[in-house]
Amino acid sequence: MPYAILNGVSMEKNGNITYQKVYWLFLAGSLIGLVLEGFWCLVKQGHWESHVNFIWEPLCGIYGVGAVGCYLGAIFLKTHFWIVKFITFSFIGTVVELIAGLVLEYGLYMRAWDYSGTFMNVKGHVNLKMTILWGILGIVFSLLLPTIENILGKMKGEGWKIACIGLSVLLVADIIATSMCLIRWSSRHRGIPACNRIEQMIDNTYPDEVMQKRFCEWFFIDDTKK
Repeated sequence: MPYAILNGVSMEKNGNITYQKVYWLFLAGSLIGLVLEGFWCLVKQGHWESHVNFIWEPLCGIYGVGAVGCYLGAIFLKTHFWIVKFITFSFIGTVVELIAGLVLEYGLYMRAWDYSGTFMNVKGHVNLKMTILWGILGIVFSLLLPTIENILGKMKGEGWKIACIGLSVLLVADIIATSMCLIRWSSRHRGIPACNRIEQMIDNTYPDEVMQKRFCEWFFIDDTKK
């Protein structure tokens, strides 16, 4: 089944959604979002910041997930009124952001963003501003859907397929490695020593200073209470 999807078998009757399209959207969203946020930091703070959330690849996955979600939503809501699209995109984007924030807080005792003090925020994980932004992004994707489909339609053939498979394998490996490094970072912070050679290797290769430099916006919640 995965091979069939990769070769273009439709996952939705009216959309021809394929794994290749989803992957390239994720990659493009992760890269473009990373660059745009870097420029935003340059303008606002006077220096460049790369807000990556992978240990190896220069990607910010939250933007990639957002791009894929907006694309899928634009297809499934193609025939609906704009207000329905706006509300749906706003709701889904907010829920995803809230879940991601809660996972970081209660799984790693960390935060990668904090909206505390902003208007109508929920425990600093989401706020009204971002909810509206998710809705606007969804509408933009809906308007750009024909152009996006046209670009993705040209990214086919054996070369694109091989590249997609190879980069997908790398992405999976990166997700696993990133998860292990983040878990060890959190464990070290709580004073839990490495209990096997793999954890020792992680501690030696990715110590706290390396992790903090890589994940520059991340912080431990208990540090803010000191």
